[in-house]
Amino acid sequence: MKKFIAAFIAAALAAAAGPAGVYAAPAATLKVISQPVYTDVGSYSEGLCWVTKDGFTYQYIDENGRVAIDGLTFAGLFGAGKSFLLGSTIQCGQFSGGLAAVIGNPQGLAPRTVYIDKTGKIALNADKALGGYVYGGQFSGGSALCAVFDASASFTGEVLLRADGSSVKYSDNPNYNTDIRLSGGLIPFTDGTGLYGYADAAMNTVIKPQFDDAFAFCDGYAAASQNGSWGVIDKTGAFIIKPRFDAILATGVKADMVFSEGLASAEKDGAWGYIDQKGNPVGGFSWDFASPMSCGLGTVVKDDLYGYVDGAGNTVIAPQYDDANSFFEGFALVGKDGVYKLIDKTGAASAQTWNFSATLTTFDAPQMIFFTNSGHNYGLAKIIIY
Repeated sequence: MKKFIAAFIAAALAAAAGPAGVYAAPAATLKVISQPVYTDVGSYSEGLCWVTKDGFTYQYIDENGRVAIDGLTFAGLFGAGKSFLLGSTIQCGQFSGGLAAVIGNPQGLAPRTVYIDKTGKIALNADKALGGYVYGGQFSGGSALCAVFDASASFTGEVLLRADGSSVKYSDNPNYNTDIRLSGGLIPFTDGTGLYGYADAAMNTVIKPQFDDAFAFCDGYAAASQNGSWGVIDKTGAFIIKPRFDAILATGVKADMVFSEGLASAEKDGAWGYIDQKGNPVGGFSWDFASPMSCGLGTVVKDDLYGYVDGAGNTVIAPQYDDANSFFEGFALVGKDGVYKLIDKTGAASAQTWNFSATLTTFDAPQMIFFTNSGHNYGLAKIIIY
């Protein structure tokens, strides 16, 4: 009986494994939600993503492709019947803190900005709040960095706009980088000397300007550079990793994230690899690019081919794919010669395949895949775990 049971279990496991190199359980598939109908797309944040089919009318769709906000246009948001409407467009942003910036670009005039909520209603008119014409950034830490212009489109300054409509002066120096974020209570700023420091939400200096460049804080750390080299600082401004790298990647499942699963992607002497929180190399620097870790694996590139390494820097799946995405709950979508498959963390592939020209996804929503076929329009697919 024991031999029979052992044989039965072995047979069952073999059947579950399927053909060699093909995974079976736990299983995943790619569900195509929409065929390529979008001319441009954003990235998912807080469960929503902006899309457009013509460059003039925008929607936000949820993770099932359902329209959550419809019919966003320049005329609808910034004034129907105006003489400058012809050719005027909008630019939609990601949701953060329940608000998304929608920027109006009227022909030949200064920009306008409103912030909408998840119902599509205007929650904050930045132009009215700031008494000017505004190019607004994404909310983070309760504030959004906004560049303000006068009626002749001349720059007048930058401010931190709060959700209640109040504001504080950020800078008189044209920076035009409204992607700079207030995070962890601090925001990078430059005082006009070309050096960056950090201020609090009231723009009181906390870390004096001393860096060539600087990212926002995430989880208590920020990437910053001095004398042309990058390191990592804490919230006192002290380098916990001395600046000795060509670049340090500050992105991941959260904006400006330096360490993903305990490792940071860094470049040294023209090659990429990973470092730990003390700056020690993990596996050396031998790649053309190294993406943040996800599900214990990082996507690496060598000679235009994609593969994966583990948290010790060991090559787990050798570079062999023309296109590859981050892992999501143990699975990743990869492509070669236009044929895409889902693989598990051993490299075993799904029997099912999909034909795409290219794919596009983000670290914070790797299960959501935009794809193209022969044309330039985008379709949408989603990794489904059984």
